[in-house]
Amino acid sequence: MLEHFSEDLNHIFNHTRNFEKEFKDKTIFLTGGTGFFGIWLQMSFIHLNRTLNLNSKLIILTRNKEKFINSYTWLNHFTEINFLEGDIINFDFIDEKIDYIIHAATEASVKLNIEEPLAMFETVVNGTKRILEFAKVKKVQSFLFTSSGAVYGAQPSSIENVSERYFAAPNASDASSVYGEGKRMAEVLCAVYHKHYNLPVKVARCYAFIGPFLALDSHFAAGNFINNIIKGEDIIIKGDGTPTRSYMYSA
Repeated sequence: MLEHFSEDLNHIFNHTRNFEKEFKDKTIFLTGGTGFFGIWLQMSFIHLNRTLNLNSKLIILTRNKEKFINSYTWLNHFTEINFLEGDIINFDFIDEKIDYIIHAATEASVKLNIEEPLAMFETVVNGTKRILEFAKVKKVQSFLFTSSGAVYGAQPSSIENVSERYFAAPNASDASSVYGEGKRMAEVLCAVYHKHYNLPVKVARCYAFIGPFLALDSHFAAGNFINNIIKGEDIIIKGDGTPTRSYMYSA
């Protein structure tokens, strides 16, 4: 399977190989490992681990290991990938030593955001608090939280690029802001654990990505357009054509 992504994985390798010593004989704990980011993180880890003989392993938190493995059977060939079944909100802490945590679990679903906003908020906020507590107990070397550009709210048309010093926010009077506000609250929790427990937290505010494994039947515009092309359908844009969006390729 990985041979299909050799160019991408070598690109990642060439930009991360200087960290070889930091990841030798380490254990990484990953939430959200079954999502779009998660698959790429898994492939990248396997490639680096085997190319550099790091002897490290990756533990993935998932609600349903069997369902995930049935979708990605090729992962059975890589013994450095391990699974812990559980929910991000209340998963059981394990005794194993954990060196790094990547917290990428989120319910980035427009449908859930509209129909079950409280479930969305609970997953993002309470799930982050649970994994931060786990990181504190494990005294990890580093903790990465994948946040979202949604924390800035709607981007004014007068601003071409949003800088990290741009202190806008979602509309707190709009129930559909649950996702963006949840991510903001999760970032605050990261700041609290950094300040009070000296937890080495890093936050990445991710925007729009594109690449293999992107869902074609979800709310991702680029995926929908690709699906239209595959099916020979017209691409319908519901707008006046003025908005623009930049995409980052997954690799």
